[in-house]
Amino acid sequence: MWGKKNPSLWLAHADGTHRRRLSANADSPVWSPDGRHLAYRNLSDGASLWVMGADGSHKHRVGNDAYNPFWSPDSQMITYDVGDNGTTDWAIWTARANGSGNRRIAAGDSPVWSPDGAHIASRRRPAACA
Repeated sequence: MWGKKNPSLWLAHADGTHRRRLSANADSPVWSPDGRHLAYRNLSDGASLWVMGADGSHKHRVGNDAYNPFWSPDSQMITYDVGDNGTTDWAIWTARANGSGNRRIAAGDSPVWSPDGAHIASRRRPAACA
């Protein structure tokens, strides 16, 4: 399903039947824990973070230049990382699934929520050596 030049998101039954495209120019799909939504990167507008309904409806932007989206256990929030101006500096951001409340919370990348939703763990790279 993945094209080298223009990847697309597809949905199919687990046996491969009933296949249909949900979005063109997109990658990195992540199901919400409640199964009602998919977060993904829209490559048409600079790899921004988008959310859609599980059926492909109600697409909306959540954040810009997003990588590694990860849902909170209650499916209400998403954490993701953003590269700062093309440098090796990365930042962890959170946002509500509806796209509101975006905020930078820490330096780092590859964020994940704890199972109880009380904490976010991430990787932090040491500063580049001169």
